[in-house]
Parts: sequence; C-alpha cells; structure tokens
Amino acid sequence: MPQGRDQAGGFAELFGSLADGLGTLVTQHIQLARLELSAEARAVGGQAAKLFVFAPFVLIGYLFLCAALASWLSRWLGWSGSLLLVGVVNVLVGGVGIALALRALNRRKGLGRSVEELKETASVLTRVTDRPAPNPPSGLEVVRGR
Repeated sequence: MPQGRDQAGGFAELFGSLADGLGTLVTQHIQLARLELSAEARAVGGQAAKLFVFAPFVLIGYLFLCAALASWLSRWLGWSGSLLLVGVVNVLVGGVGIALALRALNRRKGLGRSVEELKETASVLTRVTDRPAPNPPSGLEVVRGR
C-alpha cells in the first residue's frame, strides 16, 4: 500500500508541475503579446506624428501645383475643362493609392510572433491529448478508495 501512495504522490507532483508549466506558458504568451503590442504602438505612433507634421506642407504645395496645371491647361481646354481634367486625374491617382495602401494593411500580420507561438503550443497540446491514456499503476485504486 505505501507504494500506491508513493505513485499517487508522484502523479500529483507531475500534475502539479504540468499545471505550473501551463500557467507559466500562458503567462509568457501574454507577456510576449504585450511587448509586441507596445512596440507596434510606439512605431506606429512615431510614424503617425511625422505624417501629421509634414502633411500640411505637402497638401498646400500640391494645391498650388494643381492650380498651376489647371491655369496652364486653360489655354486649350478653358477653365472648366482644365479644372475637370485635373480633378479627375487626382481622384483616379488617389483612389489607386488608397487601394494599394488598404491591400498592404490587409497583408500585415499583427502579433505575428505571438500567433505563431500560440499555434505551436496548441499543436503540442493537441498531440499530447491525442495520445492514449496510460494504464493507471496498481495501487492507485487503493488511494481512491476502491
């Protein structure tokens, strides 16, 4: 009988170690996700700040260039025709640019490394749980009261 209790104690220790290991693994996954999110937020925030600082200069310069182009084209197309042509070209170029930017955003994987780590962990856990359960050692029934 003492041997059954030793084996049951060994299982309890193994189960406790497994639970501790899983808890540590989940904690590390959360920490990794947090680090990736904060790094991503800093990078995006810095780039967004640059956009907000320089965008007005580009916009004003662009408006002057469009006005100059429309003025030049008005010699042949009149003011209405030149403004229409410049407007249509701007809308087309802007639409293509927005479509390309949206496509690039859709391809971007947020939390790439965390997702890969979680998939790997899930794969390992699936392999472990798909194995047939080992036969309990003799004496375990004694501890359970059977």
